[in-house]
Amino acid sequence: MDRNRFLNLRDRKKIKELLDKERNINQIADALGRNYSTICRELNRFEFHVDYDPKKADEMAKRNMGYKQPRKDLADELNNLRMEVSELTRIVKALRDDLGYSEPSQHDGLF
Repeated sequence: MDRNRFLNLRDRKKIKELLDKERNINQIADALGRNYSTICRELNRFEFHVDYDPKKADEMAKRNMGYKQPRKDLADELNNLRMEVSELTRIVKALRDDLGYSEPSQHDGLF
C-alpha cells in the first residue's frame, strides 16, 4: 500500500480532483493507495478542508521538510570547467608541438 513515503504533487492534484468530485477521505485514500490517516493528515496539516490547493500544499510540505532545490548552476559550472580543461589541454598540446617536444617512451631512462 505504501508506494512512497511522502505525497508528491501528482498525489496532491489527485486529492484536489477527488475533493472536487465530493469524494470522502476513504475514497480518496483508496484511489491513491494510501492510508486514510495520510489523507486526513494532509488535509488537516494545511487546513485546506474547504479549498485545497495542491501546489501550495506541496510547496509548504517541501519547506517543512527542509527541501532544497537542486542547484542548476552547479551543472553549468561543471560544464564550464570541462570546457576550460579541454581548452588548456589543447593549448598544452599546441605548445608541445611548437617546441618539438615528444612524449617520453616507456623505455626512456631505463638504460
